[in-house]
Amino acid sequence: MEAENKNKNRILILIPAHNEGKNIGRVLEEIRSCDIADVCGILVINDGSKDTTVREVVNRGYTCIDNTSGRGYGSALKAGYKYAFFHGYGHVLQMDADGQHDVSNIETLIEASLECDESGKGWDIIIGSRYMEGSVTYPVSAVRRAAVRFLSLVIRLATGQVITDPTSGLQIIRRRAYKYYTLPGRFDDDYPDANILIQMLLAGFRVKEIPAVMHERKEGHGMHAGFRPVLYMLKMSVAIPRVMLKSRRRRRREG
Repeated sequence: MEAENKNKNRILILIPAHNEGKNIGRVLEEIRSCDIADVCGILVINDGSKDTTVREVVNRGYTCIDNTSGRGYGSALKAGYKYAFFHGYGHVLQMDADGQHDVSNIETLIEASLECDESGKGWDIIIGSRYMEGSVTYPVSAVRRAAVRFLSLVIRLATGQVITDPTSGLQIIRRRAYKYYTLPGRFDDDYPDANILIQMLLAGFRVKEIPAVMHERKEGHGMHAGFRPVLYMLKMSVAIPRVMLKSRRRRRREG
C-alpha cells in the first residue's frame, strides 16, 4: 500500500530488451538527459539476451528484471505491467530498446495522457504513430507498409476506429488498462499488436494516437527482420479472430 500511495501519480518507463547491448546504453543516457526524473521510474525487462544488455543496464544503476528464458516480447511487457501494478504506478510508458523511439516522445505522450476525450474522460491507451500527419520517421518498406494498412483496415472493420500504426510499441497506458493486461488470457506473449487493440476497443477502453518521432535502427536486428514478418502475419491471422470471439463471448456473459 505504501508503494501505491507513493507512485499513483507517477509513470513507469518500461523498456523490453532482447540482445540490445549495443543500443540500450545510449537509450538510457538519452532518457536520463530528459527533465522527467520527478515523474518517471525506469524499468528494463531483459528477455533472454545473450549479449551485454543486462550489464549495460545495471552498470547505469537502473532496475532490470532478467527474463532469462526469453519468453517473447509480449511476455516481457506483461512482466513489466505486473511490476508497475505491484508498485502502484499510475501509467506505463513503453518504448523500444533499440533507439528507434526518440526520447522527445516521452514528454509528448505524458502531456497527451493529461488530456481528456469529448466526454471528459481520460485516455486509457495513447499510441505514438509513425503514419500520422506531423510524424517524423524513417522510410518503411512497401511490404511492411502494406501489412500495417491491412491491420488498420481489420481494426476499423472490427471496432469502427481508425488506428494508423497498430504495430507501434510506443505507448502510454493508464493503470486500469495495463491492469487488464495482467489478467489471465488478456495479453499475447508473442505479438501484442492489432489483436490486443481490438480486444481493448471492444472492451470499452479509450484509445487514441498522436504523431511520433522515430529513427531507423542503428545496430542489430529488430523483431520483424528476415522471415519474421511472415510468421507475424500468420499469427495475427489466428490471434485476431480468436480475440474477437473471446470479446463477443465476454460481452454476452456480462450482458
